[in-house]
Amino acid sequence: MYWLSVLSVLAAVPLCLATPISPRWDDMRLKHSWGSIPEKWECQGHPPADTTIDLRVALKPHRENALIDMLYEVSDPGHSKYVFIPLPITSL
Repeated sequence: MYWLSVLSVLAAVPLCLATPISPRWDDMRLKHSWGSIPEKWECQGHPPADTTIDLRVALKPHRENALIDMLYEVSDPGHSKYVFIPLPITSL
């Protein structure tokens, strides 16, 4: 029975991964725009309609170890944020 449940879960995983994830374009906001071309820049006109631009944005971390610190807090029985989750006992 145990192996049947494991196999059914493993069989369902590709179904979850196969569903396309649609991008959320309805929540975009304009953060900044220029009214004119910045100094030392050159306008070369509009790009073709099928042009794509790949952007990578890096954010400066505020607290690099915040996640690790939180994991230590919830794992320490002496801390006020300690979380105990009993694991189910299963037999093989």
